[in-house]
Amino acid sequence: MKSLVVFLSLVVFVLGSSFEWKNCDPHTFSVLDMEIDPDPIQPGKTVTFTGTANQTSEISGGSWSISVHFHGIPLQKFTGGNCDGLLKNCSCPCEPDQTRPFVLALPVSIATPKRVSLTGKLTATDQNNHQIVCVESSFSVA
Repeated sequence: MKSLVVFLSLVVFVLGSSFEWKNCDPHTFSVLDMEIDPDPIQPGKTVTFTGTANQTSEISGGSWSISVHFHGIPLQKFTGGNCDGLLKNCSCPCEPDQTRPFVLALPVSIATPKRVSLTGKLTATDQNNHQIVCVESSFSVA
């Protein structure tokens, strides 16, 4: 019985909420809060990132990229345009000095390893190819 309780505690710990993130450096956008759903992520399903970011300069173009790694091995990469709906309530050009909500839904490959921890990195550049955001994260797969 004691072994079963320990095992179930480990399952809850491994499969519980695991998403952590941090801004790499201060940039045009500083992410203020962010969460994912579902947490932990599930292979073959969509994961949705939601949060808010503080914007300090105008954005009229550029692109973003998210890379996902397992122990340094690239698993997936996603890219898109800054003006393609990533920032809610903002059509380019986006004026500065605003706290902006963001939502990003991404497919998780069915081939993603299960019951592991992954790392991710979001970077974005502006219309002049200057980096405007950098966020590193870690999360678990169910």
